[in-house]
Amino acid sequence: MTKVPVILFCFVWYFAIGCNSPNDTPANFKYHDTVSRSQHKQNSEELKDSIKVLIREKQGPFYPKEYDSLTEIFVDTILYSPNNRKYASFIITKNSNDKLLDRGSKNEFHYNAFCFIGKLTSESKIGDLTWVNAQILVRFETYTEVSNLIRHAYFREITTRTNLAGESTFKYNFDDIRFWDGPVWKKYYK
Repeated sequence: MTKVPVILFCFVWYFAIGCNSPNDTPANFKYHDTVSRSQHKQNSEELKDSIKVLIREKQGPFYPKEYDSLTEIFVDTILYSPNNRKYASFIITKNSNDKLLDRGSKNEFHYNAFCFIGKLTSESKIGDLTWVNAQILVRFETYTEVSNLIRHAYFREITTRTNLAGESTFKYNFDDIRFWDGPVWKKYYK
């Protein structure tokens, strides 16, 4: 009988308080997209092409054999800095389960998600691509599941990652406009 009040309390707490995590980006610093649909479409295609090169050359997170010319690539999210000089992107890949070491069915698939950042050229094209290896999400059954998880990881939880001194490695979530001048850029672009 005592379990019911505890479960009810946890349920109410989660929805009343838990939905607004202390790690959430404050409303006045929330990211707002300002690029045109055509630029977003162009950059998505450029990102796919860049990922294909990484897969072909077995670079970054794409060194396992499961990544090959049959890997499907999805650009889930692209965020742009206010001055349109930097970007962050969530890339999702889809592979057949028969490519895994423990071999699954050719008719079943898994999804993996990765984060990349980079700088745009003066023509607003993808200039470079750097893998942010802070959170890797692999072997999920659905696109939606892995998409939600990578967004949660980089929009709500990335600020909890600390260095040996206990300082936040990233300081800002990726959906925080302060992120664009934050420590992640010094870490990956020394």
